[in-house]
Amino acid sequence: MREELTSVTQVKERNVYLVKNALMSIPAGTRQMISRTTGLSITTCNSILNELCETNEVFLLGGDIVSSVGRPANTYAFNKDYQHICCVYLWWNFKTEGAFLHYAILDLVGNISEEDDIALTNITFDAIENLLLKLIAHHPRVNVISFGIEGYYKDSLNNVGRFQTLNGYDIINKLNQSTNCSIILENDMNAIAYGLYQSETYKITNHTSFLVISLFKEKGIGAGIILDGKILEGAQNFAGEVAYLPYPDGDIRTLVHPDTDSVINCAAYILQCLSAIINPSICVFTGELITPELIDPILELSKQKIPSENLPEVYYHKHYNKYYLNGLFKIAQNKILGADY
Repeated sequence: MREELTSVTQVKERNVYLVKNALMSIPAGTRQMISRTTGLSITTCNSILNELCETNEVFLLGGDIVSSVGRPANTYAFNKDYQHICCVYLWWNFKTEGAFLHYAILDLVGNISEEDDIALTNITFDAIENLLLKLIAHHPRVNVISFGIEGYYKDSLNNVGRFQTLNGYDIINKLNQSTNCSIILENDMNAIAYGLYQSETYKITNHTSFLVISLFKEKGIGAGIILDGKILEGAQNFAGEVAYLPYPDGDIRTLVHPDTDSVINCAAYILQCLSAIINPSICVFTGELITPELIDPILELSKQKIPSENLPEVYYHKHYNKYYLNGLFKIAQNKILGADY
């Protein structure tokens, strides 16, 4: 359950978010329309709209819609170009044995103006910083960088999988100082899980617990957990690091091989553990080691430990990269809009 709003400031922030969110979903709207959508009074909506017009976050379009008394009512539109978002993440191409920085520049409603992969000859913080500085120079409206990484972190990066040269860097503060942008750093599995959670395929309002389990061929094993619409980070951003579970047969990083029963056994073990701990209503499996044919055997094996009625609905999703990008975008969008995601 979400925390109650306990202060005037919190109430105001929530109301501003509701107005922005309402305008984002329509080309334009009047105070009356926004009031009906948000449940806020017309007076409150009018006050917030005036403030948002002053900051250019909302445009006043004029009186295009005739009101109930016959007078044209002022219409407002959300300014999707008030800020832009740069979403980036590192990935490794195992065919070419090379690292790439994938980036996308998006407006506030998710339209992509530019997207590409940049090859990295040196996987260093300085190289990544220089690339980002060039991107921002070409896209001056970028004010937020949403950066996806492997592994877990706290204050500085503690473990970033294959990109060990980035360990020990306080990426958030360093990039904030050099780019003058707000920096968001998020674990790859959390971003993928949040992107899937926000997608039309899986976004079901009465499902309050959402789980994504990934078994990647080369990248490793991980999970992303969404509880009550929020990413479960943990005290040290360690939540979802299921590679560290005490698997009965040993270390999962040496156990799992393609086309073996070990994939089914390990995937079922993860599902059993997390079903008993967080009781998810939906679980999505992804990653190169998982195929659609393995879902039923994973479920059947899980039922030997967990009653079937306590297991989640289980799905398989092959293509996760677009949800990685979407998750990074939605996290940044929520921060800009003031949503408590």
